[in-house]
Amino acid sequence: MKEGILHCDLDNFFASAELISRPELRTFPIAVCGNPSSEHGIILSKNEHAKKFGVKTAETVFDAKNKCPDLILIPPNRNKYIKYSYYVRNIFLRYTDLVEPFGIDEAWLDVSGSFLAFGSPETIAFEIKEKTKKELGLTLSAGVSFNKVFAKIGSDYKKPDSVTVINKNNYKNIIYPLSVDSLLFVGSKTKSKLRNMDVRTVGDLANISRWDLIRKFGKYGNTIYDIVSGNSDDHVRNYYEKQIVKSIGNGQTFYHNIKNKQDVNKAFLVLSERTALRLRKAGLLCNCVKITIKTPGLISFDRQKKMRKPTDVTRDIYKQATEIFEDSWKYPTNIRMLAVTVSGLSENGIGNQLELFPVDKRVEHESDLLYRNLDRTIDDIREKFGNGSIDSASLSNFELFPGISMDYGDIE
Repeated sequence: MKEGILHCDLDNFFASAELISRPELRTFPIAVCGNPSSEHGIILSKNEHAKKFGVKTAETVFDAKNKCPDLILIPPNRNKYIKYSYYVRNIFLRYTDLVEPFGIDEAWLDVSGSFLAFGSPETIAFEIKEKTKKELGLTLSAGVSFNKVFAKIGSDYKKPDSVTVINKNNYKNIIYPLSVDSLLFVGSKTKSKLRNMDVRTVGDLANISRWDLIRKFGKYGNTIYDIVSGNSDDHVRNYYEKQIVKSIGNGQTFYHNIKNKQDVNKAFLVLSERTALRLRKAGLLCNCVKITIKTPGLISFDRQKKMRKPTDVTRDIYKQATEIFEDSWKYPTNIRMLAVTVSGLSENGIGNQLELFPVDKRVEHESDLLYRNLDRTIDDIREKFGNGSIDSASLSNFELFPGISMDYGDIE
């Protein structure tokens, strides 16, 4: 079993990155917000001064300003955050190549093989924390443990700018009193199921037998039991290994709630374009589309459906997403967030050899090629002249998305 798994989490990352270039704001409550000019903008990150007023990530500007009227709002700068994330990962890689990013501001490290060169895992965690502060002006909190879930809990335990060691001797004292949703794998649905089993804390969960968990959660129950009993043997991926992409998706929280069909369809078109572009960049096809819907009360709901055939075409993904929505959603209900995710990925081996198809299928195949070539032409125009150089006419004056309306990111 590994004894040197670290989880490093940059403290208030977006806000802290902004304060590097604006040190005059360090003593004021500040927050990075998707749309500072709108009361419906979402708080993405806040500093410790804002946190003292009760400002929370993912709440609206309206709610945050009610708590802290003097809150200074800063728009996000994605390129800046990517740059600092890259710098921090380079610090991690000085100690091990077993570095597994978990989002832009977190990563697991396995330093079990770094003892002789750098000292104990705790020593390495402190060194990383101090070097990040000295070289970049950012603070991070680190958890040191023998599995990934406990290491992540450790990084949250004494924020900010701290190191917490959770080992075989103390894990029950630290972990077991915590709410069961402190565990990485326990979301709202799993928490609800566990509540029905009268499980409130991690300690309660640890008292459930392996077989009862398997009966309730299937194979997943076996994993849960091993983690909470301290017997899981976690693997941290090598940073340089090419990862197998299982799904690609894009989601967006809106400036304001939407509920009419026209806006929903426009949103799905934007998200389908983003997702399809990422498929094409990766040379992949998908055969399943999933949509996720979140209400203003942050209740989420998702549905998925297999495609008739693999595709990377925007039109196909958009059509599938809107059909799923129409089949499963009742108007009028306010929507705060939508996402489109594709899975069942395979390499794109589609060619233009029409002679391989029966005559009655050639018209359909020619239509597919038309839309595929249209997508690639649009890709080329945007690559050359910028993302905003060409858009669907139906998206003109579409103001639901924070910041730039079309943001085409790479696969993470």
